[in-house]
Amino acid sequence: MLEKYKRIPERTIHEVLKISYDCLQDGAKRVFLDIACFFKRKTLEFIEDVLEACDDGARFYIEILVDKSLITIDEVNNRLYMHDLIQQMAKEIVRQEAPSNPGQCSRLWEAIILKE
Repeated sequence: MLEKYKRIPERTIHEVLKISYDCLQDGAKRVFLDIACFFKRKTLEFIEDVLEACDDGARFYIEILVDKSLITIDEVNNRLYMHDLIQQMAKEIVRQEAPSNPGQCSRLWEAIILKE
């Protein structure tokens, strides 16, 4: 990975961070985006329970994300953390699914209140 980073001409931080995301299996990508959009700072037990109900293998993918340093687990309080820049990159990946129509994205993490 470091060799790839060295060969990259000047790019945004998100583009560089996205290299690690692009190398993930599809299941790990789904779990990563779910964590970034909904579960940062939640307990590992809670996250595993929710994700296992939707995606068999979530525990395995969480281990992969830890190994790739995309997420960390605080062993004292058993909460899952992710660097803010990594979270921003993940949310940008989701936003790019439908940049002009957020309602068509695979994940929504902010409520938008429309005034009539």
